[in-house]
Amino acid sequence: MSIKRVTVTTEDASVNLTNRDSLEVTFTQNAYPLNVTNITNCTVTPTSIAATDNVFTATFPNGELGSYSFDISNTGPEVPDGIFPDIASPGLNSIGQWSVLREVTGGVSYEKTKSTTYLPWNSSGGLPFATNSTGDDCNTGISNTANVIINNSGNLQFDSSVFYPTFLTLAPKITINIVAYSAEFDLTQGEYVRTHQFSGSTANSRAWMYNKDTDTYTQMTTDSSVTHANAVKAPADGTYIVVIASGVHAFASQTGTRTGRSTWDDFIAYDVNGNAKRTITISGLVSKSPAELIENTQIQEVGDSLVHLFELKLPEPRSTTLFLHDGLNFDSGSGKNIYFPAKDGGSVDEYIAFPITIQGLETKAGGGSNRPTLAVANIPVLSRTLTNNTDGTDDETNLEQIFTDEGMSSAEDFLGGTLTYRSTLLKYTYDTASLPSAGVLPIEYPSFTYILDRVSREDNISIEFELGTPADLDNVMIPNRRAVGKYCAWEYQGGLYKRGGCSVPANVFGSFFDEDDKLITASIGATSGNYAIDVWNSGITYSAGSRVRKVFSGAAGGWRIYESLIAVPANKDPETNSLYWKRIDVCGKRIRSCKMRFHVDTSKINSTPSLAGTLLTDPTYFNTSKSLPFGGFPGSKKFK
Repeated sequence: MSIKRVTVTTEDASVNLTNRDSLEVTFTQNAYPLNVTNITNCTVTPTSIAATDNVFTATFPNGELGSYSFDISNTGPEVPDGIFPDIASPGLNSIGQWSVLREVTGGVSYEKTKSTTYLPWNSSGGLPFATNSTGDDCNTGISNTANVIINNSGNLQFDSSVFYPTFLTLAPKITINIVAYSAEFDLTQGEYVRTHQFSGSTANSRAWMYNKDTDTYTQMTTDSSVTHANAVKAPADGTYIVVIASGVHAFASQTGTRTGRSTWDDFIAYDVNGNAKRTITISGLVSKSPAELIENTQIQEVGDSLVHLFELKLPEPRSTTLFLHDGLNFDSGSGKNIYFPAKDGGSVDEYIAFPITIQGLETKAGGGSNRPTLAVANIPVLSRTLTNNTDGTDDETNLEQIFTDEGMSSAEDFLGGTLTYRSTLLKYTYDTASLPSAGVLPIEYPSFTYILDRVSREDNISIEFELGTPADLDNVMIPNRRAVGKYCAWEYQGGLYKRGGCSVPANVFGSFFDEDDKLITASIGATSGNYAIDVWNSGITYSAGSRVRKVFSGAAGGWRIYESLIAVPANKDPETNSLYWKRIDVCGKRIRSCKMRFHVDTSKINSTPSLAGTLLTDPTYFNTSKSLPFGGFPGSKKFK
């Protein structure tokens, strides 16, 4: 039995294991006790730790499982996720849409509320930072609008607008357009909550913790005894809510429409020692241990037939891969398709029963590499339709049609294709009634990969191909990578597809750039402003120069951004219609291109849409502590 270890702090963890493994999880949050809950398909010990220790051990039943999970949490206060309920649908007991005018004249404050929406104010009925007046003149001729949303960065955003008529001349005015309050949470004396406020030049916004038990407000400001901004300690035990008021301000000379925006990030509670409440989920997939394959081979169980699997990737520029196995008796036409997981467990592929065999496999410690022979049924035979897991005669994709669509009309068209040969025992394969859970790893013998090098024999029944290893082909030099100083030779985002060294992730760290390294967007979900890019709609026609975004249909997923080259009719998918579209979020292959993707701090630019279309140069936008995986050789320019 092997032991896998993982340390968790604030983020969930995903760990895949076999049923012969155990898992040790170290939880670094030090508030005690630590508790384990929501245990699924595993055994965790201990389930509670009072103090000093922080290691949990998970074990798994001796059988193949799909997923497992369990939660580890510490004690301490916790502001619940989504504490401002029903942001999109303001109403009773959710967001209070208020219009409150506060005017200060000669040191006297006036307020007039314009809504009957319930809010948890104190018994005097007013906002906690001003006195009250019942005079109606405070709101004469004033119109207010307000909106509150969760923005693309996940922050709480207040947008306020007020119109001051020219005849209203009382000096300085603050209009609180909107008041929001949170769900309830419990605090004990000395525990505290902190957040960060980001405000525009005309925004006025404040937050309080309201103790429902004592009917008191405590304004959230910087506390000298607490190192976090906008933090406040609970003055007493109780059930609390967060209350935020936000609006705009103006002076007598500033009439007309005034607008403002304030933004607040997450509200996080801490115990008296500064520990935040955390609940971490540990999850993953459990597969059978590969050791079972060796054990079954040694005892030679009856019925454990050896199964040969073939993955034939057609040569470039084609991208089709055929999945075949040799379980078809060509004379009788009988045989069933089988299912087997990909090596990484990311998919389960259907292998068609088909006349195919390989001979001459061997592993040598020295000398030249062997060249096995692959024999398959000739193309005319493929015109029949193969079955989907029944008897080999109907309801399966016509393989000959695949070759026709790919422009393959002779055996030579297969040359340069890649063959991966895999083998396992029949008991470790699947059918439609027993498909494995997503992510389950395969149990198999070592695999072999070859290139279809030449046609060694062909007749009206079968074709034989001589295979070569990737390192044993004519006109290929190893190593075959040329040193280029200025440009990166790697495929952009190639790491997503397990080829090349470019490790840019599917959504490009949040900021998208073009081949000239100019910023396209730092907020892919934006619906307005310079960062906004419409999602491609199959039912819409587009004019030349239109930009759209689309989630890539390949296994890596992620948004891609396209620009139309000419007028585009409806139903022209940007991913497959290069006549109409070109992808623009591509790499310029320069060191600067690498810096834009790995060094730019998206959080510092996503609130400034005016940067779209520009080349970022301000050093405050960059985090240069990260290394660049640039695939060129800049230093090679110095040598000849």
